Amino acid sequence: MKRMYVSMMLLSTLLVGCNNKSELLASPTPELLAQIEPYTQPAIEFAQKNEHVALKSGIELSASEKSTAKKIGIKNVDKIRILYVNNFPFPENEMLAELASDVGLDSPMMAGFTYGYGIYIRKGSYDRELVAHELIHVKQYEMMGIEGFMNQYLLELAVMGYRSAPLEVEAYNNAGNY
Repeated sequence: MKRMYVSMMLLSTLLVGCNNKSELLASPTPELLAQIEPYTQPAIEFAQKNEHVALKSGIELSASEKSTAKKIGIKNVDKIRILYVNNFPFPENEMLAELASDVGLDSPMMAGFTYGYGIYIRKGSYDRELVAHELIHVKQYEMMGIEGFMNQYLLELAVMGYRSAPLEVEAYNNAGNY
């Protein structure tokens, strides 16, 4: 019930007072920002926690992966770690978990997630393009910081949806170039 309420609120915000999703993304309404705000701190904490786990338990990039990271423009290539997992971490925060489910981030089709310098890859899903996609997210985190990235990502998910979110579009469209 709560999930349906969150989805309906986000949808109603999208449909009222804005003819263009790009306009809404560029100039989010105070109502939309107020709806996203409760998710921001839990999302930041979730990302920080998962980055810490990956940095502690993950493995260094291979020479080829480091080369890709440098081509992408990542400054701190040696900080990046990849953690191979059977299952991705999922938010314990109920509200954040519901949002993640609503936008499909719990799909069994998801192959990778990035939290700062920590990349999670589902075992058996590795390929160069997936790593490049996740490295593009590392670059985005590096440019914006975890707080900036999470604020932008949540806004984009609310307005555009996962596959049309500009941060995702950038990663999907450019991963094949590396």
